[in-house]
Amino acid sequence: MYYLIVIILALVIIVFIWHHFSKEIKKVTDYYQEALETERKFSRNRGEIITQIVLEDMKKEFLKDGKIKENEMFILPNLFIPNQGNPRKLEIRQIDHLLLLKTGLYIIETKHWKGTILFGATEKSLHNENLNLSFIYNMMTDSKKNEDNEQTFIFKSEKTKSIGEESRQIVIQNYGHPTKQVRGAAKTLKEFLNEKLSFNVDYVKGLVYFNYESGGHNRLINHSKNDKNEKVVFDNKTQLKKFFNDTLIGNPVEKYTPDQLIMIKNLLENINYRDK
Repeated sequence: MYYLIVIILALVIIVFIWHHFSKEIKKVTDYYQEALETERKFSRNRGEIITQIVLEDMKKEFLKDGKIKENEMFILPNLFIPNQGNPRKLEIRQIDHLLLLKTGLYIIETKHWKGTILFGATEKSLHNENLNLSFIYNMMTDSKKNEDNEQTFIFKSEKTKSIGEESRQIVIQNYGHPTKQVRGAAKTLKEFLNEKLSFNVDYVKGLVYFNYESGGHNRLINHSKNDKNEKVVFDNKTQLKKFFNDTLIGNPVEKYTPDQLIMIKNLLENINYRDK
């Protein structure tokens, strides 16, 4: 009888300890999840910080010149948007910067890339009578792709050593096509906002900003036919500021009210990823 009482007391103590520590484990797990969400919202890289400074300076100029009011432009950095397309699986789209303006919503994809950037190249654009470079496209992409499919290549010069002697080699990398990436982010953002808001969001534009300082081997060569029809690629802050300046003063069509911009801002700054 004595041993039975001891065993029962031991089991009660074990259950009590387990119950106590399970609560503590849940607290730690929840804290860790919150920390991850905070990191996702605020972790930055050098290129994104440079873009943030450019956008903040631009806003100050526009406010000073009377082109906007304080509640007519918001800069939201490093957003993570749940993809509404697959309810069974949480998929996230990362957005470097989102600019909320009365004329529309603008996603800015920052590329802080060194080297000579051949943007929007196709097999056709790399082929000419004097210098046929189409072999680069064929070597660096799937040969089954359409010859009009745009790709982006980076050419870098790197030091190397061979038998004790230092020399240089050209390294070519294929990064797909950034405009396709930013179009996907725009689609995801539009679907998410229209799912959550009481008004229709019908204008989300994706932009690509190459913000590494040009000079020497660092430059952008734009082959994209699509960009010539609709300007979405920029390689310096002057071009980027001019685009938004023209957007505001050219013949602006106000798509969102200040109240709607604030609603979008509040929603995106307080996304709960667990309640997708």
